[in-house]
Amino acid sequence: MTTAEKIKVMQAFVDGKSIECKSKSGVWAPSGNTIHSGNTWNWSEYDYRVKAEPTLQSRNAYEKDIRDLEQENAKLKKKWQELKSGIKATMKANEETNWARNSGKTFNRVLESVLNRMQELEAGE
Repeated sequence: MTTAEKIKVMQAFVDGKSIECKSKSGVWAPSGNTIHSGNTWNWSEYDYRVKAEPTLQSRNAYEKDIRDLEQENAKLKKKWQELKSGIKATMKANEETNWARNSGKTFNRVLESVLNRMQELEAGE
């Protein structure tokens, strides 16, 4: 990084802009007091840059990602409820048949434990 580039970063800091830094082998992150404090910069150990301002395009992409995730979440919740309904229907059918008197009872206990686990997971949301 040239001296002029360093000056631009430091001037942006003085102007109140957000600065990101990374160790020479690290990832970019917000700078903090452990990296520089006031007039102290460690250019030999860290790279610095002015944090990019969000653009309308990046905001629109972010909002689209959020909408896509919400739609996917709704689909998954629907499938989750369908799975629970299917398990309950299978258990009911087992109870109404002769099979339930033997192997079905064991199978229903397994299904019941699956339903219990699903309810625990739902409670943890």
